[in-house]
Amino acid sequence: MDLSVVLEQVGKDKGINTQVLLQTLEQAILAAAKKVFGAQRILEAQFNESVGQVELFLVCIVSDEVQIPGKDI
Repeated sequence: MDLSVVLEQVGKDKGINTQVLLQTLEQAILAAAKKVFGAQRILEAQFNESVGQVELFLVCIVSDEVQIPGKDI
């Protein structure tokens, strides 16, 4: 099932703006990911409307020498 449909329905049922629900969901996924992967990592969560899912991204810095493990590759 497409997540955007679920968010719209919950928003209608509870009287909450869909954007607020979406931002809350992204932040919850981001918080859970930081617990699993570590707070030192740079993570981003974004809703992809075309597939109806929240995607999680790990941001890394490409460098010749690893200075900060978990950030640099």
